[in-house]
Amino acid sequence: WLPGRLERPQQAGVTRVVWHSVVLQYLPDEERAAVVAAIEQAGGRADGQHPFAWGSFEWEMARRCMVLRLRLWPQGEACELATCHPHGAWIDWTGDLSGPA
Repeated sequence: WLPGRLERPQQAGVTRVVWHSVVLQYLPDEERAAVVAAIEQAGGRADGQHPFAWGSFEWEMARRCMVLRLRLWPQGEACELATCHPHGAWIDWTGDLSGPA
């Protein structure tokens, strides 16, 4: 479903966003890789008139906490915004989206 949606024409001046939360862990390795590949391909097609953003809230590798991430294209810049308790008991904001000074 996702690759087909991301291949549709995108209106100029509108940021296309893919957001997922606590889903990757449920996908088999092959499907997880296909999702990530589709997102990265969409990012690779982004330009100044057709920006793309990828937001995610997923477990970190050791499964001690969740990580809130954002990646923006056309630059492909990635930022870890926060680490969090999986049910919101605490949030440690780490990212800065203010951009260059």
